Amino acid sequence: MSAHPSNKTNSAPPPPLMGHRGGGPGGMFREVEKSKNTRGTLLRLWGYLRRQTLPLAFSTVLVMITAIVGLLGPFLMGKAIDTY
Repeated sequence: MSAHPSNKTNSAPPPPLMGHRGGGPGGMFREVEKSKNTRGTLLRLWGYLRRQTLPLAFSTVLVMITAIVGLLGPFLMGKAIDTY
């Protein structure tokens, strides 16, 4: 037995059990807030992404190659089944 009192105080509330709570009923069906200045927003976004033009182009090409290779297997399998 210890002479010191235990320091087990829970100052923070426990985290919610499942997902985000709030927004009230019908929160999913509310209208999405739109940008007031779409052109300005896109220009500002391009300003951030301009320095990343080469990596973005490279990753876009890799995504396209991955999609083509992913479709190539079932296509060739179908050709093999139909032919033989």
